[in-house]
Amino acid sequence: KFGAGAVRNMLRHNRREIEHSSNHDIDPKRLERDYILSPDRGMTEYDYFLQRKSELYCYNRNDVKVMVGWIVTAPQDLDPERYDNFFYATYNFLANRYGKKRVFIVCLSLTAIFTALFYFPGKADVETMFVLNFLKSLAYAPTVPLLWAMIADVADYSEYKNYRRATGFVFAGVVFALKAGLGIGGAILGFLLSGFGYVSGIGAEQSGTAIRGIVLSSSLIPAMIFGMGVAALCFYPITKKYNEQMQAELADRRSKAGY
Repeated sequence: KFGAGAVRNMLRHNRREIEHSSNHDIDPKRLERDYILSPDRGMTEYDYFLQRKSELYCYNRNDVKVMVGWIVTAPQDLDPERYDNFFYATYNFLANRYGKKRVFIVCLSLTAIFTALFYFPGKADVETMFVLNFLKSLAYAPTVPLLWAMIADVADYSEYKNYRRATGFVFAGVVFALKAGLGIGGAILGFLLSGFGYVSGIGAEQSGTAIRGIVLSSSLIPAMIFGMGVAALCFYPITKKYNEQMQAELADRRSKAGY
């Protein structure tokens, strides 16, 4: 994982653009065999990094990690003539496996499962509740930054389809939806608990129906909402491969005068 200050040098290192590298594992005689698997985006990799970073919300702290790196080595018994096929297959595998859409679907599905499991512990199973809450939070955490990254992709998608950039409108619409959802969701929860006979106030005794309503409101009902989100994501059109093609075409458009 790398902070913003280390990204430029890391990209230069990957491209072998550092003339006098102190890394003794780099054999200058074999540099001619290097090749790049990432698509041509019409700009340098560092410019692409800056562009993507500007489209996402990022804390203004030096310790924030903004890039991750992978090291993949070919098996020792692999025929050297198949190295190209191996690394191309590896690149495609990682690109498809770790696309934002797939990660979001997996994390939200796990969140729905762990939330639904809250229905089963008894009132004395405190440890089980803590474990489930930890697992639910762990599964849900990646969706928070992923959401904002996907919103930036949606802004690009709007430009890609309509030939007009509307980043501010897209982000404003999503923020409005989030705020409205928090307000409406809180109101629905209040009406739901009221329907189950919940009695407010410190020390108020709750009926069995009210307790059942509290359990459902913290387990199966939100799990169902998460499940609806997973179903909606299945129709989300921006896959990893589609996004790369879109970014390449947008970079080509933006490089032309008058666009």
